[in-house]
Amino acid sequence: MAAEPADCFLDKWHQAAFTQDSVLLGELLADSVEFHSPVSQKPYKGKKMTHAVLYSAVTLFHNFKYHREWTKQVSSDKSLTEYCLEFTADIDGGEGKGMLHLKGVDLITVFQGAGGHCQIVRFEVIVRPLKAVARLGELQAQNIPKMLVLLASATSKL
Repeated sequence: MAAEPADCFLDKWHQAAFTQDSVLLGELLADSVEFHSPVSQKPYKGKKMTHAVLYSAVTLFHNFKYHREWTKQVSSDKSLTEYCLEFTADIDGGEGKGMLHLKGVDLITVFQGAGGHCQIVRFEVIVRPLKAVARLGELQAQNIPKMLVLLASATSKL
């Protein structure tokens, strides 16, 4: 019997997020993943950009912690599972401004394919307060291009 999606996914997701493991993070993303950002009107589509955005975020967050987690099966064959993960983190507030505290939720849809392999097919992040969202957008705009180069370099070495 294949592992339930919650069993195969959450442990790996936590490991990738808390250890900033870019390889594992990439393995958890489907090629066609869609990412909905709190600072962009349009979703990012595809593994390359989503990988860079998520990896950038986990490197920018300080004191990152999940507080509550909900799971819901959304398909009768148990191939699709949705997760709602409530988190807090601190980000650099800018020159001489200290840290900004933010609170948010990750809304993640995971597909479990044959053999029990789990991949994220949709990821949405909701963050508050507005000041933290704006600052996160600034930091991501600076950091994502660097992550794209870093991840491309790491991929070419494999």
